[in-house]
Amino acid sequence: MKHRFQTQQSIVLTLLLALFTVVSNQGLIAQNYKWNTVRVGGGGCTTSMQAHPTIENLYLITTDVGTPYRWNNTKQSWEGLFYNLPTSYWGKGAAANVAFVPTDNTGNVLYATIGGAWTTGTILKSVDRGDNWTDCNLPMIRYMVND
Repeated sequence: MKHRFQTQQSIVLTLLLALFTVVSNQGLIAQNYKWNTVRVGGGGCTTSMQAHPTIENLYLITTDVGTPYRWNNTKQSWEGLFYNLPTSYWGKGAAANVAFVPTDNTGNVLYATIGGAWTTGTILKSVDRGDNWTDCNLPMIRYMVND
């Protein structure tokens, strides 16, 4: 009887050690993973498009997947503009619109609205074509028609 108990105890300890090894190695695997954005390949909706009035090939779009995008003519691809926003903005929702300042001949100054459909949104400003954003602290609520 004592021998059977010791055998069961050994099996349980072996299983616990194996489980601990598997769980502890999961952290190592996760740390080696490089997170990237998902390539937008269609299926969504482009909700707005802006072309700069004086700068060739400077286009902005907003989509129903969250971030506004800027056209990179050299790479022939769209670049997400909200990927560097702090995590506190992630729950605000998609960009409703993005716009150039018509009198800015550099195309550097942009304004974007974020959120507002189900949360209090805000207006953001960029002075480097959307690489970085500053919150203008102008809360807004966007009322959805037929929602």
